[in-house]
Amino acid sequence: MLIRGRVWKFGDDINTDLIMPQVAFALPLEEQIRYVFRANRPGWVEQVREGDIIVAGRNFGT
Repeated sequence: MLIRGRVWKFGDDINTDLIMPQVAFALPLEEQIRYVFRANRPGWVEQVREGDIIVAGRNFGT
């Protein structure tokens, strides 16, 4: 299988609060999206596109 897409590389220990902070869950879905990776990749939401791939190290989402 061959997978193609732009790769977004993340390091180790990206916990769920870095993916999306708890405060965002109280917002409507269309506003929550603005908070994804905001703490460690400001502007990421405006750059990511359908088909992009996340490559992460150990403990991603823990």
